[in-house]
Amino acid sequence: MVELIVAIAIFGLISTAVIVNLRGSSPSREVQQQANNISSLLRQAQVMSFAGEPLNGTVPTGGYGVDFNVCTTPPCSVTMFGDLDNSFSYDPATETFNQVSLGPNVTIESISEGAPMSVIFKPPRPYTCFNGVCSGIGELVITLGSTEVTRTIDVTVNQISGQISS
Repeated sequence: MVELIVAIAIFGLISTAVIVNLRGSSPSREVQQQANNISSLLRQAQVMSFAGEPLNGTVPTGGYGVDFNVCTTPPCSVTMFGDLDNSFSYDPATETFNQVSLGPNVTIESISEGAPMSVIFKPPRPYTCFNGVCSGIGELVITLGSTEVTRTIDVTVNQISGQISS
């Protein structure tokens, strides 16, 4: 009987430690999840651009893109858009496709090439443009952080290959 009580107590302590540890790392996981979401959103814009997906019945001549701005106070968001006027920039009045919130604790700490930043994928050749510049920059790094932990995660877009990683 005593051995059973001791075994249950040990199991209870281990379970408590695991639950506390899972809750303690939640903000860190939230930053990683949002970095993955931004990478997916960029890939979606890339695929839609090269596939010639229509936006409200019209295929955007400038392709699709995602607009970022530094945001150190949540709630932060990014905007997916269709470049209808081929200006290589985001026009909030006419081109918004989808606005995505990054969650209650996730921030956009920095953008390597300055802010605001529009990443645009221009068809038919797979051009990757940063604020209208389609060559010569190399890589764009968007750094995400959290208001609850000191961890940061980078989302990187390679201008030459179009590769997106986080």
